[in-house]
Amino acid sequence: MRLLRTDTIDLLPLDESRPSKYAILSHTWGKDEVLFEDILNGHPENKPAYDKVKSACRRAAADGYSCIWIDNCCIDKSSSAELSEAINSMYAWYQEADVCYAYFADVDATAETDSESEDFKNRLASSKWFKRGWTLQELIAPCRMIFFARDWTVIGKKMGSEEDVDLGGVLSSITRIDEDILKDPQRLHLASAAKRMSWAAGRETTCPEDLAYCLMGIFSVNMPMLYGEGGVKAFLRLQEEIMKQSDDQTLFAWTLDDTPDSVNHGLLATSPSVFKNSREIMPYEDYAPRAPFQMTNRGLSIELPLSRLDDNTWVAGLDCPVPPAYPDHSFLAVYLQRLSVDSDQYARKRIGRLTQVSKLGARQTIYVCQALHNPISDQRPFPRHIFQLRNAPSPENYRTVDFVYDDSTPPPPRLTTSRVYAQQGSLPGPATFSIAKGAHQLTVAIILQYVSDGELLTVMLGSSVDFCVGYNAAALSDIKIDMQKQFESFYSYFQARAVKSVGCIELENHDVRVNIDSKISGANKYYMVDVEVVAKVRTPKLLDLLVDSVSEEMNAREQVGRAKSSIWAKMTTRTKRL
Repeated sequence: MRLLRTDTIDLLPLDESRPSKYAILSHTWGKDEVLFEDILNGHPENKPAYDKVKSACRRAAADGYSCIWIDNCCIDKSSSAELSEAINSMYAWYQEADVCYAYFADVDATAETDSESEDFKNRLASSKWFKRGWTLQELIAPCRMIFFARDWTVIGKKMGSEEDVDLGGVLSSITRIDEDILKDPQRLHLASAAKRMSWAAGRETTCPEDLAYCLMGIFSVNMPMLYGEGGVKAFLRLQEEIMKQSDDQTLFAWTLDDTPDSVNHGLLATSPSVFKNSREIMPYEDYAPRAPFQMTNRGLSIELPLSRLDDNTWVAGLDCPVPPAYPDHSFLAVYLQRLSVDSDQYARKRIGRLTQVSKLGARQTIYVCQALHNPISDQRPFPRHIFQLRNAPSPENYRTVDFVYDDSTPPPPRLTTSRVYAQQGSLPGPATFSIAKGAHQLTVAIILQYVSDGELLTVMLGSSVDFCVGYNAAALSDIKIDMQKQFESFYSYFQARAVKSVGCIELENHDVRVNIDSKISGANKYYMVDVEVVAKVRTPKLLDLLVDSVSEEMNAREQVGRAKSSIWAKMTTRTKRL
């Protein structure tokens, strides 16, 4: 820790012992601040902001301090090691300072000192000092704090005596930080993670990463500085460090307004701004033993009580009562969506709101993914590819009579979230088939029978020469089938056509169309198959017409003969009676 000597306004040599008491400055940076190198080079007076440094040193010297710490003057930012040490130690430095001077460069002095006055409060609240990220810990950490206007006139103190203006209530009203914490920083640990995050909502930093780094001291964590990683990654790292030291589940109790319910997210937030409505959220004190949770390469591993809301939506209760009344046996909860069938990976959904439950569901250890990619790319490699017959032709017109496939391995599981229109009981075999790896591979031949005339045809599914799924169709009379080697017979005929390149396949008497779309379930990629077959209106051939004509004439003659026989029989019977 480097210190600035208040009398000579130069740096205290590192080999000299540090005084037991020192002052510290809290301020907002402007243009042309006096930097470490300016002090080192011995010409800080050339900077416009030198008056602020000189005035701070003058005030500290008048109060009996030989040294003061000012961030822009006392950190060598050219050294990444020194910068990292300073940021990780900054909360402690403010906490250990004997007094902190908070300088408001944008607030003018006034005779109005009534801390209960709205004008007084609004004048202070307008300062950008309350909007900066770093000044949050600088407000909380010191026990003694004096606030100064633009001309270094005293505005008041964080804990004022009878003759001083006590700003505790005003500061609490502006920042929403509990007044008892402002006056006694040792009580900081009593504030929930959500509450502490809410104090930072609405604050800004020049570097996006600093919005996370400036909160380390407030949560008593440390982590390396990685400028360039971005604000989101830095804030995620901060929360991971918090989880290593705390099991406070209010860390997950945030909302992102005006977000569609369909948006999926992780349990961890991407910015403190989403905690703006979480100030009143607190954890139960040891409501039940909590299993540890931590980030893994499959997501946040955590044990939560789950209650099913609908087919793919769950409600996960948190160990937090419902504010503001905090009724007994009430639990805040978040919505979760399972990422795929039978998976233990989930994502948070409906992130624009929290919900509540009065009865907790069964506790389950799950993984809540933080890095989500919507939609999942179908081009990713999957270890298992599966055809599933989702929609077969209507059995009133075409009856599914057989599946010809390699049955040496058991059929894969059916994706139950996708409707199978052909009822499982009416099919002659399974509805799912493992796709053979490689190009130009037959998976299954579906045998259909046209109900009207009994004609048989086949729809074949498999892979094309370019490793895409495809299909083909043929009348069964066109394929020479060896009944002992049925699958090989169809395989020799199979020439897959890519689904997207084919409108339909026209057979002599039928038009065949196959639609295929993919769905992801865990490590499986399902190709959902819809088979549509339409019979053509047949045009009679000449021979068929002749046969029909002769048949009709023979039938007519036969009917005339039967009529004559009937009449003759009746006449014969009547003659005998006479």
